[in-house]
Amino acid sequence: MEIVANNIGQFMDELRKAAMQFGWSFKSISYDNCVMFIDRIKVGNREQIAIYWKVKQEEQIISGHSHLLTVGTALNHPKQGKTQLFRRRQSVRQLLKVFENPRFHTGKGYYRK
Repeated sequence: MEIVANNIGQFMDELRKAAMQFGWSFKSISYDNCVMFIDRIKVGNREQIAIYWKVKQEEQIISGHSHLLTVGTALNHPKQGKTQLFRRRQSVRQLLKVFENPRFHTGKGYYRK
């Protein structure tokens, strides 16, 4: 999937629509802090995703260089309890895989408990 947008607001709106196709709900967006939050309840557990970007990279992001996004997931791990996983330099394709399965490992990230 490729996202065509004229500005960062349009780009994030298209990401929001894509997330909704996988059962995610839009929670909030802050253009000042460059972050969008979505979440969903699955099997009684709340899952959260945060999508971060940098203001100085907005033009590059909407020009097709979407690999400049950072994605954070907050999940309840079956053995480790509540965990956070951050993935840097994600493409739209990788982000869609995270929307489908937030436990998807991209090989580009770090974890915090």
